[in-house]
Amino acid sequence: MKSFFNPDNELWRGVSYAFDVFVLCICFVLTSSLVFTLGLGLCALYYSVDKYLVERKALPIEGFAKSIKQNYRIAIVADVILSLIVLFVLWSMWISYQMMSGGVLMGRVVFTFGIVILVFLVGYISFVFPTLASYKYGLKELLGISFKLTVVHLPIAILFSVLYLLVILCAYYFWPSLFFTPVLVVLVQRRFLNSIYSKHTK
Repeated sequence: MKSFFNPDNELWRGVSYAFDVFVLCICFVLTSSLVFTLGLGLCALYYSVDKYLVERKALPIEGFAKSIKQNYRIAIVADVILSLIVLFVLWSMWISYQMMSGGVLMGRVVFTFGIVILVFLVGYISFVFPTLASYKYGLKELLGISFKLTVVHLPIAILFSVLYLLVILCAYYFWPSLFFTPVLVVLVQRRFLNSIYSKHTK
């Protein structure tokens, strides 16, 4: 019986881990629901998962708060820039879709090109904010290095885009998935990014 209530028991460690995942996802959703703060939420989520949830050195929510305090200025500015670019691409795709409906061939070309650009942008974003969470860069350095990493590791960037899309689709059809899918995606990202970062920092 004593072993059952032991906090180091595998059962309670699993419960604790699941609870931390739940709390981090709530923090991410609340942070990302504000205007131009999705990137800040991604940055804080990656940092707290990478430095706290996996290594279990402290409460992950402490890492989430620490990352927000350290990175909110650059994260919000980067978020505004990238959000405006994404909105412009989406607007262009909407216009081209209307052209397609009217039988204009150029509309199909622009729409297809827009999809390619959008996938690249999401992949780029999936590098920007984890990189901000992992290293101390200024805005210009952050955007430049993340762009290079996206181009060099384009297949992985596309994979990240697909994962982000799956999170959105899961949330659309089953909104409680937001209580665990963001952390699952970050855990997958972490496996790839740790290898990429170690390769480029040598």
